[in-house]
Amino acid sequence: MAPLLQATLPARFTRRFTPVVRLDQPRPLSFDNFLESTDARDFPPRERFAAAAESFAAARRALERMVAKLRASAAPNAVRPRAARPAPPSGCPSASGCPRRARVRKGRAAAAR
Repeated sequence: MAPLLQATLPARFTRRFTPVVRLDQPRPLSFDNFLESTDARDFPPRERFAAAAESFAAARRALERMVAKLRASAAPNAVRPRAARPAPPSGCPSASGCPRRARVRKGRAAAAR
């Protein structure tokens, strides 16, 4: 089993937040404050799910705003990536078609004449 999965909750908290402890603002969160702020036992599940839905919706809106800003700031003549080609049929070596199947089709057409 992975060591992090076996670690206690305080050890996992310390490992997770160690990179941001060096920041001056906002003040680092202590483990006790973390436990207190994440205790959701006083809230019914319906309220918790509603709060989670609001958070995800806010995150989506923020991401959409960032994407819109990135698109707007892109140069008008910037090279856009081309759409990916569809994958070749199974057993075919190239995306431009399957040479083996083309030969079979030609053979069948000739035999039908």
